[in-house]
Amino acid sequence: MVMRRKKRAGASISKGWVDPDAAPELTHEYFERADVYLGNKLVRGGRPKLKRPKQADAATRGKK
Repeated sequence: MVMRRKKRAGASISKGWVDPDAAPELTHEYFERADVYLGNKLVRGGRPKLKRPKQADAATRGKK
């Protein structure tokens, strides 16, 4: 049985390591997807409202 050597602690870190605290690049697309607030009120962001939201039928509203 052949004993393998342990990898050095710094060997895997030096290849492709990225600082997890580094801020992402702020591009135009990043700001296009951002939520927009006017004071504390959300003006734009998230999923758009449906033009025709689903309506509950009589069976789910408790009517018989």
